[in-house]
Amino acid sequence: MRNPVKIRKRGLPEEGENVLVTVARVAPHAAFANLDEYEGLEGLIHISEVSKTWVKNIKSHVSVGQQLVVKAFQIRQRDGSIQLSVRRMSDYDMKAKWDQIRRQKRVENILEMLAKELKLSFEEVCTALDKAKAEFGEIYFAFEEMKKAGGSEGFKDKIPEKVLPGLWKLVDKNIALPRVEVSGIITLESRDGRGIEKIKEILKGLKGILCTGAGRYAIKTTAMDYKLAEKELESTLKKIKKRLGKTETFDFVRDKKK
Repeated sequence: MRNPVKIRKRGLPEEGENVLVTVARVAPHAAFANLDEYEGLEGLIHISEVSKTWVKNIKSHVSVGQQLVVKAFQIRQRDGSIQLSVRRMSDYDMKAKWDQIRRQKRVENILEMLAKELKLSFEEVCTALDKAKAEFGEIYFAFEEMKKAGGSEGFKDKIPEKVLPGLWKLVDKNIALPRVEVSGIITLESRDGRGIEKIKEILKGLKGILCTGAGRYAIKTTAMDYKLAEKELESTLKKIKKRLGKTETFDFVRDKKK
């Protein structure tokens, strides 16, 4: 099902750019598609560019109204013709582009709410964020930085005062910062006569640790990025090692990053 893009670009895409398109019509040897992120542009997907595998019937791979992420691999400035390709898209680029589109839809939803609240047009609100978009590349990343900062104070030189307070309220409510996880297994044993009580003393007050069996404990930390998560994990491990006595043995095996 088509999900229209509201924030559009002018001009032509760059050669090699990955773009979102909607198939408009299908001929025996090519499909014609509208570039959803650009004003009034159409491109051609030749049958040889529809799939990484051999294509006998183009209609088995594309249909009218279907949205695709494709590469604009040839742009002719003279006549504005655009050659598009599914075949030239890597799995990584495909996922990255769909992720970017999902971020843009979240931005558009927030801007629609802001426009309604301030009684402005959607276009006026978008224009007010031009400077922030130019600095961060995507408006969504500006929203993330605002959320990390815990307020809009650092954005007064990037976003007009007439929209900033209302925008911050919507960002605070609707944007969740990404979280990453690092984890591993601790093996901790004690030959102290108090046994399990000694282990409890060593682990007392430490967060993210769960017993998974005799002498084995899962440890997990989460943060906004791997550097912060690793720092917290190392801090916990150092506290454990500091509490060890001569009767305790300790080992730690890190899980692979997911």
